[in-house]
Amino acid sequence: MKRLGFETREIAEKVVQQFHNVVGKDGVKLLLRFADTKAQKQLKHQSNERRAYRAGEYNYSVELVNSATPSPSLHRLQQAASHFSPTSQNSYPSPIGSVGQVWTPATSISPPYEFSTPLLQLDIY
Repeated sequence: MKRLGFETREIAEKVVQQFHNVVGKDGVKLLLRFADTKAQKQLKHQSNERRAYRAGEYNYSVELVNSATPSPSLHRLQQAASHFSPTSQNSYPSPIGSVGQVWTPATSISPPYEFSTPLLQLDIY
């Protein structure tokens, strides 16, 4: 890609009319177009971001439909990690009385650390 500038729009339009879709001696076709404006570039950027977000939603819903346990994406894990820390959990008295440990919602359902799976798994494509 090569970007060229012209003094006026009229000159640029003449060049586009004369050289657009012209096949050169080496068999390569020239494709000419006006460069995107800043507003067009911003719109393309926003559209691509929305497309990527929708693709992520689609992939997540497909995992649910296929009855697979969805694996959390790196982005979701990072969001969760930014909101919680091991020291931020509140402790509650055990609902079954004194059990020798402080009962928290996480420790009541999570296996001990040595038996747990790693928190973060990355899929590289």
